[in-house]
Amino acid sequence: MSIKRNELYIPHQAIVFTQQDNICDFSLDKVGNAYQKRKSSIGHEDALWELEIHPTNTCDLLCKDCSYGSRHNGQRLTYEQVYRLMKENDKYDLKSVFFSGGGDPLYWNCWEKFLSSVPKHFKYGISTNLYNFSNIKKSYSEIDFYQIHVVGFDRNECIRKTGKDVFELLDSNLNYLLKHKYSSQNITLKMLI
Repeated sequence: MSIKRNELYIPHQAIVFTQQDNICDFSLDKVGNAYQKRKSSIGHEDALWELEIHPTNTCDLLCKDCSYGSRHNGQRLTYEQVYRLMKENDKYDLKSVFFSGGGDPLYWNCWEKFLSSVPKHFKYGISTNLYNFSNIKKSYSEIDFYQIHVVGFDRNECIRKTGKDVFELLDSNLNYLLKHKYSSQNITLKMLI
């Protein structure tokens, strides 16, 4: 199912749960207006406000029905490539860098070097299942926004979805993150249904 708006299509299926008074935050007109406003205020065509980087396409959890599962082949960007991408796009008045991808970004093996050496000019966000949380646990506070992909509501469902007994680890990582988050850090849970 796609959403048709002014002869343009949004191809992805998504369900957004929100309070009724926040539904305007998800309006296509609002996104278009924000783009036009940024475009006119910075004076050039490339009015980027967020750069999305896919540092790796690998994930340790091979969840059933994962749309990326067949593409996990170990490809990953180097630290230098990610740093160059950020540097090249800094001129576009970026506000945030979001790490996502065809795998779990926390599987990327350059987090420690990246978070300790790259000057932070932007807000950072990450989309993850938290399986490899240990890769950034020392520097978790450097990430401003976490989008957690929930892979099971209980141990049995988690095993059924992933083929691994990882519920306690994921639960422990999420509990740690929620207990130690700072006030301006955002953490959302994404449930695919």
